[in-house]
Amino acid sequence: MTSAGTPIEPDPQPSEPPTRLLGVLALAVCVLAPVVAYVGNLGFVPLIAASGLLCLPLWARSRRASIGVAILLALFLWMLATTRWSPVVPTDFHRYKLVEALTLLKLTFELPLYAGFVLAMAGLSGEDARRALRVLAFSLAAIAVITTLEAVTGGQIYLQIKAAIGQPTRADLAARNVARAGYALAVLFWPTALVLWKGPGGRVTTLVLLAGAVAAAVLFDTNAVVAAGLASGVVFAMVRYGGRIGVLACIGGVMAYLALAPLAADLLAAPGVVQEGGDRLSWLARLQIWNHAAHLIEQKPLFGWGMDASRSFAGIPLHPHDAALQLWLELGLVGVALVGLFWGWVFIGVERLQRMDPAVAAAGAASASAYLTIGALSFGVWQEWWLALGALTFAVVLLLARSRDLPVRGDAPAEAEPEGQPAAA
Repeated sequence: MTSAGTPIEPDPQPSEPPTRLLGVLALAVCVLAPVVAYVGNLGFVPLIAASGLLCLPLWARSRRASIGVAILLALFLWMLATTRWSPVVPTDFHRYKLVEALTLLKLTFELPLYAGFVLAMAGLSGEDARRALRVLAFSLAAIAVITTLEAVTGGQIYLQIKAAIGQPTRADLAARNVARAGYALAVLFWPTALVLWKGPGGRVTTLVLLAGAVAAAVLFDTNAVVAAGLASGVVFAMVRYGGRIGVLACIGGVMAYLALAPLAADLLAAPGVVQEGGDRLSWLARLQIWNHAAHLIEQKPLFGWGMDASRSFAGIPLHPHDAALQLWLELGLVGVALVGLFWGWVFIGVERLQRMDPAVAAAGAASASAYLTIGALSFGVWQEWWLALGALTFAVVLLLARSRDLPVRGDAPAEAEPEGQPAAA
């Protein structure tokens, strides 16, 4: 009450305008992400980084802690510590190219920006999340069709686009660049398929998305995408119909992969196995790289060789082409344990979702498995666009949960969550 007896009106909720802006941002990201997947995966870096920068004030205002971010921060500090014995840390910081090549410097910015984007998406309203996901789902279905056409025609559409903007390229490079859209399709397939399935014409559009993604992966011969699709399908069924046992099986599989990768790499490169499984030079080369990395890991298993050390060894082209082996090689057991802790936290979240909506939980687990499978066969752990795509995938799963009005924000204990289970696809 004022001195005149007039009641004081409560302040308007300060979160309303930022929430509306957050909905616009989510919609913009979902419009642009499929385009970026097609024209060039490097575009995921500015897309997610710029979005994260805009989201940082919202994250700071929410004052919500995240166990996952705390684990990643601990991992970052361990990376920083390992630079003391890494053989490849640049020392001439007056040369821009060397500074730009320093992975840890880039991670310094990526951690808060990518995390800010992901956590902000968890606060989106259900209606805004549904709107953004519908746009993403139909756009990805269109990209799947275009990618299939590119696979059949040898990337002619992409070649024409590059020529039109004055950047002509070779046909083989065009095919390689277009084929990389398959990685985004693989990790985002299950959440978007779940969105499409219940909508008007959803089953037909879902089948178009599935057929396009499979056809493009097969025609472009991107084996990592094919393996990710198979693995994610198995994981989706395990979590959707296996309940908590399925989630626990996923956790066990991830932990076994992280823990046993060096031993498996040593065994896979035995002469008999190479002769039987190395019918292609690319796979034979991978087996040899993995075996070489395993022998290096044996020399420094606890603390590793140091951040970015992979690129300093002859016989390893930049990185071992396997996430677990790169973690062991550079960060040792300590780093692998922290990464295992992070993935354990992720799947604990999946288990919480499973009790509320098994289909959403299954889609999240399937996306995680696709990401892990591709990482086990292809890219370096610290590649900026690959981490940006991981952040986008995490955010899309959170949007899927929000679209079904499930509580996902913060790290509240499971007992505090409602136990109702909405109808699932």
